[in-house]
Amino acid sequence: YTNGFRESYPPGEGTIAYSYDSYSDIIQARNQNDFLQTAWTSSQQGSWGKDDWNFIYNIEYFLDNFRNVPGLSEEVYDHYEGVARFWRAWHYFTKVQLFGAVPYYDYVIEPDDEGLYKARDSREYVCEKILEDLDFAAEHVSTDSQYLKVSKINRYVALFVKAKFCLWEGTFRKYHSVDPSTGLAWSSEYTSSEEFLRAACDACEELMEKSPFSLATGISAADRKSVYRSLFINEAINHQEVLWAREYNDGLNVWHNVTWYFCSGSMGQGWSLDSDFVAMYLKTDGSRVTDDADWKSMQYAEVFADRDYRLAQTVISPEYRKYNKAGLLVPTAPNFAVTGTGYQIIKWNIDNEAYEASKISNNSLPIMRYAEVLLNYAEAKAELGEMTDDVWDRTIRLLRERSGVNGAPRLPTTIWPTTTHSWTARRSPTRISSKCAASALSSLSRRATRIPTAGSTFCAGISATRLSSSGTASMFPR
Repeated sequence: YTNGFRESYPPGEGTIAYSYDSYSDIIQARNQNDFLQTAWTSSQQGSWGKDDWNFIYNIEYFLDNFRNVPGLSEEVYDHYEGVARFWRAWHYFTKVQLFGAVPYYDYVIEPDDEGLYKARDSREYVCEKILEDLDFAAEHVSTDSQYLKVSKINRYVALFVKAKFCLWEGTFRKYHSVDPSTGLAWSSEYTSSEEFLRAACDACEELMEKSPFSLATGISAADRKSVYRSLFINEAINHQEVLWAREYNDGLNVWHNVTWYFCSGSMGQGWSLDSDFVAMYLKTDGSRVTDDADWKSMQYAEVFADRDYRLAQTVISPEYRKYNKAGLLVPTAPNFAVTGTGYQIIKWNIDNEAYEASKISNNSLPIMRYAEVLLNYAEAKAELGEMTDDVWDRTIRLLRERSGVNGAPRLPTTIWPTTTHSWTARRSPTRISSKCAASALSSLSRRATRIPTAGSTFCAGISATRLSSSGTASMFPR
């Protein structure tokens, strides 16, 4: 029964790779969502239809009946209860992110149930129930090997979601003085902002100290230029870092369309990073490019020189290569039929033109990675005012150094100069200049190199840095 949850409930390729960030202020897209341009009404908002709530019946039916199966140990019963409660928490977390207060049900709803017409429960009440479910799952879901490395829910996945939820809700309450669903101050009857943030830290610490996961760093220093992106573009899941992934492969005849969407001038939205976001990638010495007087007028190749290795693993750089239809590994410039800024995203793409016109991509897509555990821990500690050099060294420093950046500079105190203006002040994103584009094209017009195509997924790489845990940041690196 719970295998049905596994088949139906995990996020799909669009949610993982592009939908969360597709209209954020770091992204230029071909079209803008009406949400950002017009008065938005409840009739336009999705995720409230009948099919968006059927998880309640499916999960509650299981919880009402699973202990009728005879002959199992209490440990096994608790594991499956934890799996079901994990999914209930997962769905309600999504609802709270979208709507705030929602009606909460923890029983099977029949067609004539008067509860179908009840008012929304408060955000505080719903979040308390989510936390109860995640606490149970994080304690009782198994860590047995049969549940690891097979895309099943295990205790480490539950701890990851608990940390993410608690960081989300803890920071929400810290920066909102009242519960928007009631207009009243947060009640002492429920978990406080600080308690949520400490729960996030506890969950992260357990993952950092007791889980089998760690950062994938490669073997040699040269691997740092490719190991990050290798997590996203290969069929095999790197279980050293990836806690949970959506598995795709030719053997199972399961494919997705992500490469097609990011490389097509018509299928996707031509998503591109803007130059303000690109400027946030540090230089390899740990300094900020925005501290340079001429950073806004750099040539295309200069943008990538001595920068965090994740930049060239996220967007097309002067060194980027991919296979053409003739099987040649060729220098490839940004395609301005796709990108509007020149910073064309490649993070999730298979570097082969054969995958750019249909739904045949076979690279598995990570949903949860150890890198985000470190970032969640660092952010929760910072929100608590407890970001110390020790916390820095256990989290941010590791992530920077994997990306070729000097991790020694600690605890920066000045705001990024490129993030002090609002999105609405920028009607159109910053684009690399035509001179930069010409430079890009000329620098890539070298002779193609013939490489055998058998098993030749071209492996470039990326690593981990994020702006906030306020959503699943999918297009940019963590």
